[in-house]
Amino acid sequence: MTEEIKLARVPWVQLILLIFVFSFIAPVWVSMLPTTGNNWYALGGIACALFVSATPFLFIMGATLLKLVGIRINDTTLTWLYAAGVGVSQIATSTTHPITDDWLSIQATRYLDPEKMAYVPWFVAPRTEIAAQIVTGGVPIPWGEWLPSLLFWWAIWASGAIFYVALAALFRRQWVDVERVPFPQTIVMHELIKKTTSKGKITERLGRPFIIGLILGVIFQFPLMMTNLFPWFPDVYGWRVNTCGTGAQWLTTDSPLAGIVGLAQFNKDPLVAAILYMAPLNVLLGGVLWYVVFVVLMQVAFVMGYYTGITDLAGCGRVWCGTVSYRVGEPFKWDVFSTAGVGTGIALFWLLLNRRYIADTFRAAFGGITEEKRHELEKDEPISYRNVYIILLVSLIFQLVVWLVTDMGIAPALTLIFVSFIFTIAQTRTYSHIGFYAPGGSYFHYGYMKLVMGEGTDPPTRQWVTAFLFTYPTGQAAYVGWGYPFVSTLASFKMGSLTNVGSRDIFKILMFTSIVAPLMATLGAVWAFYTFGIQRLPTANSFAYAYLDGRAWPSGLARRPAYAPWIWHLIGGILWAGVLSYMHARFVWFPFEPIGFLLAVDGHVLVEGLWTMVTVAWVLKTLTVRIGGSKLYEQTGIPVATGFVIGFISITILGGILLITRFFVPF
Repeated sequence: MTEEIKLARVPWVQLILLIFVFSFIAPVWVSMLPTTGNNWYALGGIACALFVSATPFLFIMGATLLKLVGIRINDTTLTWLYAAGVGVSQIATSTTHPITDDWLSIQATRYLDPEKMAYVPWFVAPRTEIAAQIVTGGVPIPWGEWLPSLLFWWAIWASGAIFYVALAALFRRQWVDVERVPFPQTIVMHELIKKTTSKGKITERLGRPFIIGLILGVIFQFPLMMTNLFPWFPDVYGWRVNTCGTGAQWLTTDSPLAGIVGLAQFNKDPLVAAILYMAPLNVLLGGVLWYVVFVVLMQVAFVMGYYTGITDLAGCGRVWCGTVSYRVGEPFKWDVFSTAGVGTGIALFWLLLNRRYIADTFRAAFGGITEEKRHELEKDEPISYRNVYIILLVSLIFQLVVWLVTDMGIAPALTLIFVSFIFTIAQTRTYSHIGFYAPGGSYFHYGYMKLVMGEGTDPPTRQWVTAFLFTYPTGQAAYVGWGYPFVSTLASFKMGSLTNVGSRDIFKILMFTSIVAPLMATLGAVWAFYTFGIQRLPTANSFAYAYLDGRAWPSGLARRPAYAPWIWHLIGGILWAGVLSYMHARFVWFPFEPIGFLLAVDGHVLVEGLWTMVTVAWVLKTLTVRIGGSKLYEQTGIPVATGFVIGFISITILGGILLITRFFVPF
């Protein structure tokens, strides 16, 4: 940082109260939402893997309203609120209700399939008769019965929080100061902070481009909100016809384009394009090019006799279903090659290419450099590198102890830690560049646990089932598991660099938030289940299914990450990421890198049909830069894009309020 850091005192009492109350209420809010709207009207991340966080907007605008009663609010305070908001977003979304999307399912499996639950540790869920109480609720909460389970799950999230907040502190300088990674979604909230803290008339502060974007965002989202509220409201955008909850329209089997094997979904949500517009141009170019390559390769393979019958599958069925889908079908097995392999390679080769940075931090922590050099390296850091490494070591031991308590064994415990580490880094790399989480979806990361534990026997061992029980949230997406604090902390450090707010207070806020929020979220969820009963809570009820069959049982995992053999696809994907990483780092003229490749052929990218919005974002950004250069992009392009996102989120909050109101007062 070249500017002087702003010094101020964090209002800890108010902030702690906000975090406690919001973390308790947010899962209750989500549980009440209808299943048709929970992906868009939660208080946290919305839009699935795009994970646009509404919470920082809510906190920033709430604080801004305090100006009306004479309370002084500046960009430093709003930066702290952004950090707290992005930190609690994970527990305020339907995707991870209340802490990960398998928590409630595991609790429900206790009474839905008690025989299989005998294969897992007793403390992952309360006794059968206690767990069954959440179905109807209406009885006093037996907190003593729930306590072991709640504390165990909190230990998982707390140990991860401590580790990943510290890891973010270790990589802050490289990520934020050296690489200056864009963090598109942080840019959105930074624009909001600038608009709310600047002086002048409201129209002057917002500016015409931002207002135009704001209006467009409201115009787009308002009809969608109305169709969720009222069945009679006209379906302006055809959202009720062949459209997934992510805004992707699926290709039907009778479509004239059905013969193009590589086509499955067409995303029509401009929110995606608005976020991607702020991604690096070369990454967008890679996304467009590699998708064309993907379509060509799929068509060639089809002509050669592979993927037989895939043209009889519609939309996401081509990506997910059967034995010939993109993800698992021969010869490419994309879920292994791209999502698992390239995802792994992104993390491994980033660490390799930045080995000198890591070595410098280690020498600064434990000797080997001068005191002057150490001070220079650490001057903008939240804590010393020595303390970072100590925290990492202690929290790593904490994580290992938590896993060993389950009696799964040392090898699978270490595998869980490794998988979480690798894919948290990979997903944060993609999210920080393009505002979308990849790699993601469809159990792609189960392969590493299978390399350790095998395919499983019939019946399986307790260790096998326990190991796979916890494999799902380790890599599915950073916001699904305990690696999320790595993302939220780095995003908050980025915001601090934009507003010139010191990293120390941001670090403290994220450490506290990331540890406390998961516990409060599960407490809030249990309270809601007993107060209303999950039968009355639409979103909560949708998560109450038997979990082990599909995610931790040999027969259910036979095609995860793909049908064997798949090891060479994994190795090939890792190496391909290495080639792209090396070429991009070595040669200035080489525009392609592995994030752009994932933006084309990652499993969740394909199922969300992102290629259309990637193309739109690339065309719009290219035209912007070609016509007006960086000046037009920064003064017009960014305000329009961020204004659209803010307008979209504004209607999201309004829609959520109306849907919750309808839960209590039907209309």
